[in-house]
Amino acid sequence: MKKKILFILCILFFAVKVNAAIYVSNTNTVVVGNTVTFRVTVSSTTPLGSGKYNVTYDDRLLRYTGGSKLVDTFVAQNESTKSVTFTFNFVTRDVGNASFRFNLNEFYLLSEAPGGTGSKTSTVNIVKPKYYSSNNYLKNLKVADYDINFNKDKLTYDITLKETRTSIVIGADKMEATQTITGIGEVPLEEGMNKKTIEVRAENGSVRVYTLNIFVPEKAPIKIKIKDEEYSIVRRKIPDLAGYTKDKLKINDEEVEVLKNDKYTILYVKDSKGNVSKVLKEKDNYKKILEFNNTLYAISKDKEKKGNYEYFKALNLTTSKENNYRYEITEKTLQIEEVKKEVKRISVDKIVIIVLSSILILTYVIFIIVYLKRRKIKWKRVIKNLKIILF
Repeated sequence: MKKKILFILCILFFAVKVNAAIYVSNTNTVVVGNTVTFRVTVSSTTPLGSGKYNVTYDDRLLRYTGGSKLVDTFVAQNESTKSVTFTFNFVTRDVGNASFRFNLNEFYLLSEAPGGTGSKTSTVNIVKPKYYSSNNYLKNLKVADYDINFNKDKLTYDITLKETRTSIVIGADKMEATQTITGIGEVPLEEGMNKKTIEVRAENGSVRVYTLNIFVPEKAPIKIKIKDEEYSIVRRKIPDLAGYTKDKLKINDEEVEVLKNDKYTILYVKDSKGNVSKVLKEKDNYKKILEFNNTLYAISKDKEKKGNYEYFKALNLTTSKENNYRYEITEKTLQIEEVKKEVKRISVDKIVIIVLSSILILTYVIFIIVYLKRRKIKWKRVIKNLKIILF
């Protein structure tokens, strides 16, 4: 039960002339357990001097908590003071009409002339507190086109819908008019599990939560292959990526979310174990992406493991440069691997064979030339004969 602390002000006006006329304010109403304040003002048309008073009250219904003293003497603050105010604070104990009485026993003006005496009673009406309902149960919980077999004590419901559903309408009936309900109406749905909560707040502020676990089956996955490994494309709700903006792209006549910049297109895919990773799309080809120190590398040549190192070729998507890389598995460091060009060395034996062959060919040519000169055979006829032999 909530209690609202109300400060009720009861004002008693003592308009004191020489003949001591007294005025009192109307009574007020307050809830049991709350605070009530009585404010008493004694005034005169001429400057005040001093006086004595006492207060009586119904201690069965009221408990004094502070303020001005219940019995006291007062003196005007200065020579121009024409009124004085007293404040008395009480907490209400029980239901009933509680009386408060201020008694002005002595009263003198500044001139020391009697100002009159008197008393006045004020009554406060103490009532029972308002009841705030703690009922936070629903009368009924409804899901359009689906019977959840609602029970007010059952808080969780599992629902499976068709793969084509993109939204659903949730309705609820209050058990009491003072309840407030949130989480109802038409709500969007995504593929997979959708958790929807309906909160019921009672008049006293207590909350009960009903939960709908709504499962929407995924459409037939879009499959791609990378180096004989099969992956499913993540269609939507992909994470953001710095330097890229989300866009739409049709793959196999279905629209999927992708990340794009002015050079590259990146997709998210899932492997057979459900692990999600990034891939680079180049026309109809896909490359796995390695992320290292916030830099993306599209692998163009599979990793080759040698000892504690992995070697691969990849395109740096930040610099747009392709390099061979070496990854140290233990230290988790990545370095560009310099490819050393192999210089083919010719053995001494081969050199000897080449030199001897060259000498032999040269000797043979010289021999032919000498022979032809001695026999006086014309060159033109030799060349003609060679052509006939060759062709």
